[in-house]
Order: sequence, then C-alpha cells, then structure tokens
Amino acid sequence: MPDKQPTRLDSERATPAGKPVPVAPGTLHSTPAPRTLHSEDILAGQREVYILHHGEIYRLRVTRRGKLILQK
Repeated sequence: MPDKQPTRLDSERATPAGKPVPVAPGTLHSTPAPRTLHSEDILAGQREVYILHHGEIYRLRVTRRGKLILQK
C-alpha cells in the first residue's frame, strides 16, 4: 500500500485530521512533510506493539475505546 501524503497547497498544508494549517511564506518547500503512517499498518492486526527507540522499549497499544496509548 503506497504512503498517503497530505496534499500541499500554496499557503497551507493539511494535517492528519485534514484541517489546513497556515504555513509561513517561503517555508513551504524548505522542510519535508512528516510521513503519515496508518495505525493498521503499524499494528498489523495486533492490539499492541513494542517500539525500540534509542535503546528504550515503548509500548503502543489500542484501548477498548479505540484510542492509542504510547507508554515507556
């Protein structure tokens, strides 16, 4: 599945929620947009995954209400 990147407009960029955020003039192309990852791709059908970051293990889990929680 290809990465879905938000569409950039001349004076604004889309957030993950789809709401436009103003961008300062001249900065549109100076910083790349953060990658958007789908939680389904990260979790791959599991309720929790472990993420290794700088030698530390973090737990990303889905609550009963469908929210994501990241714990150290």
